[in-house]
Amino acid sequence: MTDGDADSARVEELAATVDGLTTELLDLQERVRLLEAELTEETDSEKSVEELFAAEETGDDDGEDRDVETIGDDIIVG
Repeated sequence: MTDGDADSARVEELAATVDGLTTELLDLQERVRLLEAELTEETDSEKSVEELFAAEETGDDDGEDRDVETIGDDIIVG
């Protein structure tokens, strides 16, 4: 094998490695998106009834403009 053949084989090997890593990266990015969506769904479903009613009354789903402290099952708004 000449140096040109060895270089060509190495380039092909590196190209295959890059393709494999790119595919793996895309798969991992999709998995992250799915996990983020799942986390968002769980967060929404874990809100207490009181928090949901408070959000409806204020028109704010996250209650960002109020300090809400939870102690046990009680919610203290202040």
